[in-house]
Amino acid sequence: MLKRITEKSWFTNIIPITALVVMLIVFLISTNGLYLSSSNIVALVEQFIPLLMGAMGMIFVISQGSIDMSFGSNLAVCGMISLVASLTIGSWLFFPLAMVIGAGVGWFNGTIISKFKVSSFMVTIAMLITLRAIVQALMMNKVYLITPEIKAFNSVPVKLISTVVIIVVIYYLFEKSKFGRVSRAIGENEKAVRSAGINVDNYRIIAFVISGMFAGICGAFMLTRGGGANQNMGNMQELRIFMTMFIGGIPITGGMGTRVYKAVVGAALIALLENGLSLSGASGPTYEMVEGLILIGIIAVSLYLYNKTVHARDVTIV
Repeated sequence: MLKRITEKSWFTNIIPITALVVMLIVFLISTNGLYLSSSNIVALVEQFIPLLMGAMGMIFVISQGSIDMSFGSNLAVCGMISLVASLTIGSWLFFPLAMVIGAGVGWFNGTIISKFKVSSFMVTIAMLITLRAIVQALMMNKVYLITPEIKAFNSVPVKLISTVVIIVVIYYLFEKSKFGRVSRAIGENEKAVRSAGINVDNYRIIAFVISGMFAGICGAFMLTRGGGANQNMGNMQELRIFMTMFIGGIPITGGMGTRVYKAVVGAALIALLENGLSLSGASGPTYEMVEGLILIGIIAVSLYLYNKTVHARDVTIV
């Protein structure tokens, strides 16, 4: 029985990597090699980076079996407020303020969820609606454009260096530190972690603070690329990040199966898919529909395999 669980785990881990290779080959053939042109590689990197940054920020929340539906709206509010403040006070305030605002929203989410024992989905969906309303109010009949100093951050080298640093830091925190190990253990069996005397509430609050802070980082970088703020900024971004993580093989229930490399693979898969469909002439609604169907399939398969694994473990223990 233990052997069967190991084989299943290996099989589910190899699926995303196999899909990545197959997808690359399919789009290479369908675009007659245009897929790997220098200009398209730059476009791929531009699509890959925000997905990966979002996944790195949300990985602690997901590993604990929670969810942050407010990520996209938080991203928009952080970017918009920090832009307005930087236009008034100075460009140096842009990134730090975006991170502080995002972390504050994350702290509020985590505190309500932990202290009042409310579902993370319910709290963050309410926050999504609230923050989106703030964005609409701030953008009413107004136009905000970034300064040349902020625009300078919109370069592939800067984004690549930032992304590499982020991956290294998050890898260490998530894979090597106690915080990462406990976060995965919470997703696997929260009652057991509580019985071990660990303050689960504090771990959950910190996880949401990290998610919020990364929403601020993503919002700042999104503004540098777009050149200014708009009311649709960050719309549905949280769903794209969920798909990034789940399609990479991270269980929707979190736990020990959550790994940084899976988020990296998932971000690459989504970037390849969106870019390949675009090059193939698919319209925006078409690849949104494709992404939605893929997400439904991933959730269905993940839940099926999770239930099978839990059943196998129960039999083994008995």
